[in-house]
Amino acid sequence: SPVVSPAPRPAAPELDVVGGDLVDLGAMAPVHALTSDLVFSDAVSTDTAYLWVRGELRAYDTARGSLRWNKPSDDCWSMVASRSGVFCSSEHGARWYRSADGDAKPAGAATAVSAIVALGGRVLVVHSDKKLEALDDRGAVVGTTLAPVIPDSGYRRTALEIGGTLACGAQRSDAATTVFCTDATPRIVWSRRLPVAGGLLRQVDADVMVVTSDSWTNAASSEVLRTSDGATLLHSSSRLAAALATGGVFDGALSSEPTVTLFDAKGTPRWSWTGALPHAEALRAVRSGPNIVLARYNPIATGAQLVALDEATGTPAWQGDVDSLMIGHSKYSNAVELQARGNVVLLRGHESGQDYAQTFDPATGKRLASILRRR
Repeated sequence: SPVVSPAPRPAAPELDVVGGDLVDLGAMAPVHALTSDLVFSDAVSTDTAYLWVRGELRAYDTARGSLRWNKPSDDCWSMVASRSGVFCSSEHGARWYRSADGDAKPAGAATAVSAIVALGGRVLVVHSDKKLEALDDRGAVVGTTLAPVIPDSGYRRTALEIGGTLACGAQRSDAATTVFCTDATPRIVWSRRLPVAGGLLRQVDADVMVVTSDSWTNAASSEVLRTSDGATLLHSSSRLAAALATGGVFDGALSSEPTVTLFDAKGTPRWSWTGALPHAEALRAVRSGPNIVLARYNPIATGAQLVALDEATGTPAWQGDVDSLMIGHSKYSNAVELQARGNVVLLRGHESGQDYAQTFDPATGKRLASILRRR
């Protein structure tokens, strides 16, 4: 009898929260409208979406979009979802809420939380006294050590960034910056004090990280480090914003102000592009074919610029039309993520006044889909 090929299994939804909506980033489609209230923080597990609206933590069923439970919560600016529930950080420590009914209990030490992040099936919590705890998915302490410093949050949504199997943080001073990485045990894998004044973690991934002096520091400097062991790959007097790697090997870096400049692995400039937005000091970069796709933005102002530059010459290949709301503001927060995903480039923005996910054609820059919500 003829062989019948099995029908392909549909890809599991890649769920995230945009504004108050649950969306599938893989399909770039809204799944459920959860709330019209202002969402301050969120986290999603396989079957539950957790939203913190000021004074209240809510859990929604991701299959139905229905509210499963809501609990009073004065502080949950940072949260992490696990297989069994969700962790909220606060000045009194972390609390774990069970996904089924919201039953809550303290998780770990009862001291203020400086950072919380998921890593390797565990939840890492850094407290204000530098205690670093590893918790299981129900909040039990499974390991403890001391962090070298209390990591700064800088302009980022979390004070710890994930780079492969490590979580890394930095604390800056007027003279230097201390950087460290921990595994999920937790164990401090490495720690270094760098000659970068006022340093911020601009990029962390499995291969490299970029530490750059902030825009208020007069003597600009940067270092590109290997994530696995903290070895210096490049020291520069420019404010580097992103690093590039091929096959896990560092081979270039980009500065963002006053022009976008590509440096090789030895720090030699290859080309500069002057068509950038002014005051857009932050930058995300990914390779796509012969181009480097850049998202440039200001961490304290609305909007982002998306452009593809030929890696060999710096010549613009295309500029994306980023969908954005008209927002007036004074004090503001803006965080941007950029990913190359096969046949699309995904731009993700988390701002004080708007939240969005947009995809673009990597060959032409044409915007393919946009999910944009006011906050």
